[in-house]
Amino acid sequence: MLKDELDEFNEIMFVNKGKVMIGYEINKEKRYCIAYHDKIVIGAYGITFNQRAAFIYAALTPIEGYFIRKTNWI
Repeated sequence: MLKDELDEFNEIMFVNKGKVMIGYEINKEKRYCIAYHDKIVIGAYGITFNQRAAFIYAALTPIEGYFIRKTNWI
């Protein structure tokens, strides 16, 4: 689990390799709708505009990448 719904973004994640699933939770049941393979950015909008996560971000495979913390981004 990379980010859960309503979590605060503390860093922007740049995933270079791996598979990331994006979904939501209703009635304690998680549903994943979108799958991204390689090259995805998570949290850029949330950090820039001080928003919380609206979706669930989960890694389906081991991922590789890097991140920038909120203090360095702002």
